[in-house]
Amino acid sequence: MIWIAYITAIRAREVDVLQARQAVDLALGELSQLLGVTYNRLSACLVASQRVSWAQDEFASGGYATVAVGKHTSRDLVAQPVQNIVFFAGEHTACVEVGSNVQTVHGAYDSGLRAAKQCISSLQPQSSTSCPVGPAIRLQSRQAETLYRSAL
Repeated sequence: MIWIAYITAIRAREVDVLQARQAVDLALGELSQLLGVTYNRLSACLVASQRVSWAQDEFASGGYATVAVGKHTSRDLVAQPVQNIVFFAGEHTACVEVGSNVQTVHGAYDSGLRAAKQCISSLQPQSSTSCPVGPAIRLQSRQAETLYRSAL
């Protein structure tokens, strides 16, 4: 099981000053209260943890994707594949999916599924006569699709 916590504003500043283990302990304590499960039981389930501070990241600098008023269609443009070779995913491309959650982890997840489908689709040859390696590409595509489906 994977647990993700997204903390913003003042609370994020408070948690950012904690050591990594202290932040995990805090999260387990709060999750214990929310779920009504003991801290020890949750802690025993924890295999690994990773903490990321966007405020301390030199590239993100605490930022997240936002779009100017009237420019909501720009997300669709950013999500467009480049020559069916490069595919984009992330919360900044999430509005492409119907019902997706823009600017959220769920939106990033949804867009990852979309990009994976686009990638798999691009591996399908247009016709076997125009592509001498068509059977190999079809095999790779089936393998990729099987892997994709098993991840759902």
